[in-house]
Amino acid sequence: MYFSFIYLYGYVFLLVFPFILTFALRETKYLKQTAVAFALNYSLGLIFYILFVSYGPRNLIPDLVDPLMYSMYPQSQLLTGEVNSNTNVFPSLHTSLSVTVAYLAWFTRDRFPYWFVTSCFLAASVVMATMYLGIHWGTDVVAGTILGLGSVHIARKHYEIFEFLRVDLWSLPVFNRLR
Repeated sequence: MYFSFIYLYGYVFLLVFPFILTFALRETKYLKQTAVAFALNYSLGLIFYILFVSYGPRNLIPDLVDPLMYSMYPQSQLLTGEVNSNTNVFPSLHTSLSVTVAYLAWFTRDRFPYWFVTSCFLAASVVMATMYLGIHWGTDVVAGTILGLGSVHIARKHYEIFEFLRVDLWSLPVFNRLR
């Protein structure tokens, strides 16, 4: 039950919260790095999905792998069936984006130490959930980890491509009351 919950809801929290957190900072550097790292993850992940057609354990050996997530949350099958394919396995984007968030949290750990600890715990839980639930193989997780670390490395060096977002968000009238 824990891993099904983490795979569905903990993962969504990991995807959304970094944008809320970095948006709250006066400097936009971390927000841009997060956006670039996520864009790289999805772009490269889609290329890999096209190049490498592979099936996870629950699809390749269904007699040996119980559909734990769908037995706990059967309604999740409706959504995943619409946005996912059985061959979206290599690399694990759940792993890559979770690792991305935890690695990005490392760079803001002085400002947000609890977020760093929380993101590492949730990221590790998501990574374990992908294998426990029979969605990914170990190779998918390793490739996802490399993709996540690489995306952050590239994003931290080349986030300036988002310089068109140079607007000081805190100078907008909507934020006057927050100062």
